[in-house]
Amino acid sequence: MILSDSQRSLRWQIEQVAFMGIHATRYWDGVSDQSGEFWMFTRNCYGQRAIFLWCQLFNGELDDPSHYLQLFGDDRLSDLGRQFSTARVLSRLEIASNLNASGLNEFRFEISGFRNDYSAQREYHKSGLRFPELGPALGMFQEMRVLLEETVVAEARSGSEQYITELLQYYQYDSNEDIQRKCFKDIDQLGFVD
Repeated sequence: MILSDSQRSLRWQIEQVAFMGIHATRYWDGVSDQSGEFWMFTRNCYGQRAIFLWCQLFNGELDDPSHYLQLFGDDRLSDLGRQFSTARVLSRLEIASNLNASGLNEFRFEISGFRNDYSAQREYHKSGLRFPELGPALGMFQEMRVLLEETVVAEARSGSEQYITELLQYYQYDSNEDIQRKCFKDIDQLGFVD
C-alpha cells in the first residue's frame, strides 16, 4: 500500500510536531534546575511549547488537523501492516508513556488542564505554576516518530521512489537518539550540565 498525497502530507506534519516536541521537552528538562528569572522564563517557554505540541498530537480533541488519529484512526493504515491498526498504535503509545489507559487519560486531563488554565487562558486566581511531569509526553513524541518511520519502511516495500528514499535517509540521520544527542550537546554548551 502506498499512502495518498494527503496522508503523506499529514505524516510529515505529525513528524514535525513530534520532532519539535522532543526538542521542547529535552530543553525544558535541561534548564529546569537553573535559577534566576531568565532561566525561569526559558523553562516556562519550553514547557508550554512541549504541552502545546503534545496537545496537537494526542489530546482528546480529534478535530486538530495534526492529531495522530487523523492518520492512524479508524484503522486507516492497517493495510500497510497490522502494527498500524488504531488499537496497536494506541497500545504502543501507552507503553511509551509508561501509563496504562486510565493513567494516560489522567495525564491527558492534566496536560490539557494546564494548557487551558495557565497557557491558553491564564487563570490568575489560581496560585502557583506547576508544570506536569513531561516524561510521558517525551516517550509519546519519540514513539510517534518510530511509528512514522515504520510507515515509511512499509511503504518502501511497495516500491522505492525518490520521496520514500529521502524520507528513509531523513530518519536515518535524524533518529530520536540523534535529536537527543543534539539537545544534550546544546544544553552542555550552556556550561551548567555535569
